[in-house]
Amino acid sequence: MSLPPSNSATAPAVGFGDWFHDTLYLFASLLVWNWRKTYFRLRRGKSKCPCQSLSDSGRAGESRCEASMNLNDPAKFAWVCPALATSPVGLRCKHAKADVRPYWLRAIIFTTASLTLAYTAASTSWFGLLRYHGLSEVNWSDCAWPAQWANITTARGAFFRAQATEALLRNDISGAIRSLSSSVASCPDCWEDGLLLAKLYEHIGQFAAADRLFHTLTQRFPQHREIIAINHHDAMLASQRLTDLHQLSWQNLMTDPLINSSWFVPLVLTVPNLGNPALFWLEHAADIARLPQELRQLLSIVIRPPDTSFSSAVERALSTPSTSPLTARLRWEILLRAGARDAAIRSFRQDEQYLSSFEFALAQWATLDPRVSHEIYARFWERAIPASIKPYHIERLCAVALLNPRPAPLSQLRVRLDESDRSSLAALWAVSSFQGNPALARRLSNDLGLDPANTENGLTRSNALKTLPVFASIIPIPREVLYALIADQNFFATSSNPVR
Repeated sequence: MSLPPSNSATAPAVGFGDWFHDTLYLFASLLVWNWRKTYFRLRRGKSKCPCQSLSDSGRAGESRCEASMNLNDPAKFAWVCPALATSPVGLRCKHAKADVRPYWLRAIIFTTASLTLAYTAASTSWFGLLRYHGLSEVNWSDCAWPAQWANITTARGAFFRAQATEALLRNDISGAIRSLSSSVASCPDCWEDGLLLAKLYEHIGQFAAADRLFHTLTQRFPQHREIIAINHHDAMLASQRLTDLHQLSWQNLMTDPLINSSWFVPLVLTVPNLGNPALFWLEHAADIARLPQELRQLLSIVIRPPDTSFSSAVERALSTPSTSPLTARLRWEILLRAGARDAAIRSFRQDEQYLSSFEFALAQWATLDPRVSHEIYARFWERAIPASIKPYHIERLCAVALLNPRPAPLSQLRVRLDESDRSSLAALWAVSSFQGNPALARRLSNDLGLDPANTENGLTRSNALKTLPVFASIIPIPREVLYALIADQNFFATSSNPVR
């Protein structure tokens, strides 16, 4: 008697849902049924056959395949087990029960091929999506090879950075901030984008956000601590957050007073913003004692320690030899700002070995007797101008010019400047405008793209503190000149020995 037909080899029509179910089942069966048949073989027939119907004879060509019965199209199971074959009575296993065996090679090949195909499709789709969104620097291998996934992060950062650059060229600050925020979120290692974002926050007055981001960058990228601190300093200086700048300067100075002595410059500059400088000395007496002696003596000229007169502070400072070009320059400038011109002359003459010929000539000009003739005044100025002039020289000439109550003859500097050197042009504009040289200031305003006819495009002693942040955000006024402009307004406001 023949067995009734079952598991027909003729595939019925199936819909997408049935096709998806069968495909998912077959993929899972590659491992599940091969493992069950492997276990059956290891048990040497002591367990029941995992795939043949127990109600059938178990002979070759007579037993139905239970593993295929869950499929809408049972014949597809032949992809998993080639022992399933078509017979006159339907689909039957061509092996006897005892000969049922796994097909691991087939399982491994099909699994590997399927996973490779799926991974390739996913990588290609990801690549296409990234390219569609404008990440032209991404390659297909960056999406396909895990070792190169970091390139996608870098490309995201570059993409948003380019958008931020375009926004800045359009003067779209909010658009630049959005793009840089996306860059920082997409590329955590893009610290320079974070630095620019922090400076933009400072520029638009979001000081708390700027300080948080500067702090975060310092913590996450300690190898770039110095660059981050300098940019934080410059941002605060441009926006004239002088009290906060004083705190930043003090923190950086005290991390290592010998190595970070350059932070003494903004520290001294911002002392008058403390409200009660003498209280600062009392509160930080222990830390001040850690400073090198020459810095401590210079600080005592600006902040009078208890029971210390101005003259005694000056004498102590002069009796302490300078040991570097920085302190040699600072000492005579601080003394001159404090109104002690004779002491300033003694200072730079004592420190001649540390001062370059340029700095020494500049100090000579700045400390000239106010009663000298215009001819002598101009001659010493010309002597201070180097034959091969560089932007640094212009910056220092302009900064020191602000120390002198007599306007400096600046016109001869203008013809020495390159039109592309906007920093030097801005320095010269600031001094000429501040010291009342309207003709030169108008020429330089035009060179810098400012409206010469606009009466608000000028610096005076009455509006400098108010307008400096605006001008510093428009034109690149050098750091030394900003120091000098602020010091003119602010440095020894409470001193009993003003220079003017």
